[in-house]
Amino acid sequence: MLVHSARQEADLAWDGEFTALAQGGRITLRTFVTRGSTRVPGRWLGRIDRDRLAELVTSRETPCFVCGPASLLDEVPAMLRDLGVAGELIRVANWRDVPRLTAGQ
Repeated sequence: MLVHSARQEADLAWDGEFTALAQGGRITLRTFVTRGSTRVPGRWLGRIDRDRLAELVTSRETPCFVCGPASLLDEVPAMLRDLGVAGELIRVANWRDVPRLTAGQ
């Protein structure tokens, strides 16, 4: 399962590719739009919270990979651990420590 989240519909990276994989039966996709104003079929409005995550985590043995903004990297692993997923099964892509390039570098 892929849980995909962005502030606005237009901010959903690789949305077309993920949707095509889901429509082809290759993945299960759950998409959140945190600041959307209209309901779109197949999209959940609002942030990923513990209750919504509990609906998605069907096995405590499923490896979980978390990638996104700092707030998501702080909140989601804690929620996963609270739901019984072992820490060694939770991987976090931490982009906070990667230096930013400026123009001309």
